[in-house]
Amino acid sequence: MYNGIGLPTPRGSGTNGYVQKNLAFISNFKEQNPYKTEEDIKRADALLFKEPNKEILEHERKRKIEVKCFEMEQEMEEQGYTQSEIEFRVNGFRKKLLDELKASEIKKTPNVEPFEISQSEHGKLLPKGTHENAAVNILKNTIFKEALGIGEQFQDGNSVELAVQRKKDDAETKRLVEAQKEMKLFTNVKQSFQYWDLSFALQYTKKQPSDS
Repeated sequence: MYNGIGLPTPRGSGTNGYVQKNLAFISNFKEQNPYKTEEDIKRADALLFKEPNKEILEHERKRKIEVKCFEMEQEMEEQGYTQSEIEFRVNGFRKKLLDELKASEIKKTPNVEPFEISQSEHGKLLPKGTHENAAVNILKNTIFKEALGIGEQFQDGNSVELAVQRKKDDAETKRLVEAQKEMKLFTNVKQSFQYWDLSFALQYTKKQPSDS
């Protein structure tokens, strides 16, 4: 016995007198599962699929253009061109690259920002930096959605709603079929009663004595 709990003596109990766990006790307490709300899911998706910074991507593209212009300038200096000729040709080359960049932005895929990413010998994309990785992920998701035929208006959970609506439609169809069966049975019973009433009336008429 401990603190007023337990048996005063273990004699005759078949136990050592200590408080034992009741293995037959069934608790009514149920642990609640921490279900995530729709806002929690959207917040997690936003952290997982973070949108790339368009300004940083644009800055990276323009930086690559300036690198090409600088390489062209160095090459022309080595070839002995004058400074005015170098500036004229480099400015024209820069303008050409910027025009091509704007043209690629016009022809870009919806929701996908155009960007240049270095590739391996086998043509595999090798993104550098967080924003290029995010842009590549968006491009992959867009291609995957197009392959599956998923449009831009698609929202997560639509398939579940369609399944629920389909289940409701099936239940409504089943209810209408049962109602039609009951109506048909009622019509058959009604016709049977009408036939019995008519037969009884004919038999009763035959049994009646004639006035003659």
